Amino acid sequence: MVVEDLRKVYIEITSKCNLNCKMCFRRFWHDKVMEMPFNSYLKILDQLKEFHNLEMVYLGGIGEPFVHSQIIEIIRRTKDLGVRVEFETNGTLLNRYAEDIVRLGVDNIIVSIDAPNPKVYEDIRGTDLNKIENNLMYLQEIKKKLNAHSPGVEIEVVAMKSNVKLLPDILPLASKLGATSIIISNIMPFSEELSGEVLYDKSFDYNSFIDKMNDQARKYKLKILFPKFELAPEKNASSLNKTQPL
Repeated sequence: MVVEDLRKVYIEITSKCNLNCKMCFRRFWHDKVMEMPFNSYLKILDQLKEFHNLEMVYLGGIGEPFVHSQIIEIIRRTKDLGVRVEFETNGTLLNRYAEDIVRLGVDNIIVSIDAPNPKVYEDIRGTDLNKIENNLMYLQEIKKKLNAHSPGVEIEVVAMKSNVKLLPDILPLASKLGATSIIISNIMPFSEELSGEVLYDKSFDYNSFIDKMNDQARKYKLKILFPKFELAPEKNASSLNKTQPL
């Protein structure tokens, strides 16, 4: 049987979340939040066996993977496929599952931290930055205890006017937390208030920002992925979050 050369699959296992971040588009929709039934997920895994070049399954999207009632079994069954597992998390529940994800061999996690300043972070995410830091440090302790190199850690940042001046200071924090890279994305303006936060309106000196971030990246040996900070000719909003390597 001939199948497409599929290498990476994104699976949205839940649209539920334990936070209510001010820029999340879950705040601007009216659909019911739900989680994928475990049996439905197993059917997807069974279908993925047909893709012999599959390398990675990414568990995520708009929800928080750790709030899924079967997250550990989902990870276990996915790793049984012999593929890499990666997901994005807000980090609030990482302490609860740190040992499980290390033992199960999760390959990479992307943790959302939008500011190194606790007050600004709390304004954006509505939770305590110190808790996220402690959870990531605990993960690193578990990896050391179990002599494990994974999961790798990356930090994701939604860049906007209210936090962009603070972002160079997020690199020493990322280094302290054991991260290897920073992924920066643009805010999507789902409301008039959020429209005032965009950085691609020609009011932002993105060249100076990139230079400053790159200087810090070399110092802390981190990789940074930048989005496009100007509108493409076709004005396709989706293109604004395409990252470019350092």
